[in-house]
Amino acid sequence: MNDLRQRRKEDQSFKSTEQQARASKTSTFYISARYVLIFSLVLISSVALFTVLNKFKFYFNNENSFDEQYYPSETIHLFRKYDRNYDGHLSLDEFEALASQFNNKKQSTDYIQPILGSDQLVTINAFFQPLNFSTMSQNVRHAYLGNLDELYSLKLWTQPFIPRLNFAARHFKSFIPKRIEIGKPYWIIEATKQQREEHISANRYYPPDVEDDQVIFHRLLSMFHVRPFILSRFPPQGTAAVVRARYGPFLDIYFRIHAEYQLNTPPYHPFWFTPGQLQGRLIIREDASELTYFHMYLPTEKRLNIDMEWLTNVGGSAPSMEVDIGYMPQMELRSAAPSIDMNETKTSSEHFVSAVTDEMYEKLLKSFNWMTDEFLDEKSTYDLLERFFYPFKEAIISNQTNETIQDSQRAKQALDNYAFPVESIIQQPDGTVIAKINANDLLNFESTSEQFLNIISDGTDLPTKRYIHFLEQAVNRQN
Repeated sequence: MNDLRQRRKEDQSFKSTEQQARASKTSTFYISARYVLIFSLVLISSVALFTVLNKFKFYFNNENSFDEQYYPSETIHLFRKYDRNYDGHLSLDEFEALASQFNNKKQSTDYIQPILGSDQLVTINAFFQPLNFSTMSQNVRHAYLGNLDELYSLKLWTQPFIPRLNFAARHFKSFIPKRIEIGKPYWIIEATKQQREEHISANRYYPPDVEDDQVIFHRLLSMFHVRPFILSRFPPQGTAAVVRARYGPFLDIYFRIHAEYQLNTPPYHPFWFTPGQLQGRLIIREDASELTYFHMYLPTEKRLNIDMEWLTNVGGSAPSMEVDIGYMPQMELRSAAPSIDMNETKTSSEHFVSAVTDEMYEKLLKSFNWMTDEFLDEKSTYDLLERFFYPFKEAIISNQTNETIQDSQRAKQALDNYAFPVESIIQQPDGTVIAKINANDLLNFESTSEQFLNIISDGTDLPTKRYIHFLEQAVNRQN
C-alpha cells in the first residue's frame, strides 16, 4: 500500500511538472511572438519616419537654397513644380520635361473651329466607363510612403472631359480622301520616317501643336481627356481610313486611330495611357456639307485593351519606367442625330441636338442602298485597315510563289494565332502551332495575394512559372 501511495504522489508530481513546462513553453512562445510583432512595428515605423523626414529635408533644403525676395513668386512656383525630388536643383531629366513645354503651348480649348449660320450642326456625345483596376497586374491602391502616387490622375479619371460638344459637318472634311477609291485604305495622319524610327521621349506632359487639318481629331480625342497625343510614341501610329461604299453623294467611311493620352502634370511623373486602338465609322456627304452618322469607340471584346506606362522614382534617385495593361469597359463617341441645317431650324451653335433612339438610327442606316460591286462587311473593312497599319501582314499573305509558299503558310498560321498585345508561339517545322501564350494571360492574376504567395513560396514570380509551364507543355506535346 505504501508503495502504491508513493507511486501516485510521483505521478501527480510528474504531471504537475509537465503542465508547468507546457505553460512555460506557451508563455515563451507568446512572449517571443509579441517581441517579433513589436520589432516589426518599430522597424516599419522607423522606415516610414526616415522616408518622411528625408522628404522634409529635401523640401526645407529647397526652401533655403535661394532667397525668395530676389525671384518672382511665379518663377519659384514653376521651379518647384518641376523639381520632382525637392533637392533644389533641376536634373537633366527634370529639365527635359520642362523644355518640351516651351514649344507646346496650346491646350485643347485653344483649338477653336467656328460654327457658322450656314453650317449643318451635329452634336457628339461622349460615353465613358473608367478603367477596371482589378485587371491591372499591380496593386494600384498601394502608394509608396513619402512618394507621389503616379497613378493619382488615373484614379480620378472617372468621366469624360467634355460630355458633349457641337461641331459643324464641314469640320469632318479631313476624313474624306483627296481621291475617292472604294476599298483602298489611305492615311489621314501619317508618321514621318523620323517619327517612326527615332525614340520619342516619354518624359513630357503636353501635346505638340497640330496642323489645321488635324484639329478635328484633337478635339474629338479631347472629349475624353484634356491631353491627347494624336500620334502615339511608337508604331502603330496615326490615323487611317477606307471608303467602304457610297450612296449617291454620301460616303461610308471606316477609320482606325492610334493615339494616346498623358494623364499627369508636374510634379507627378508622366503617365501614358494608350488604347489598343480606337476605331469607328462615319457617313458624310462627299463635300462635307452634311454628316449623317458618326461613331468612334475603343474595342472591348478582348480582356485587356489598354497599355499604361509611367515614370517613377521608387527604388532609386533616377526615374524608372513601370508598365501595366488593363481593361476599360467603354470609351465611345456617338453623334446624337444626323446634322441639322441651322438656317432652316433657326438653331444656334450653342444648342445641343436631341438624340434619336438607336432603333431610329439603325433604320436610317439600313435605308442606304450602297453602290459597290464588292460590298465589304464590317469585319472585312476593319481587316483592311489592320493590314494597312501592319504592311508585313499583307506582304506575307499575298506572297504565294512556289519558293516562299511554305514560309508564307507558316507565317500565316502565326498571324492567325496572334492576339494583342504580345503572343508567344511555338511551331513545328510545317507551321503547326503546338503551344501559345498571350501576355494578357501571362500577367493576369486572380488577386494580388495570389502573386505574393507564389513569390514567397519558392522565390519565383507567377509570370515566370506560367512561362516555364508553357515551354514544358510544348516539349511534352512534341514528345
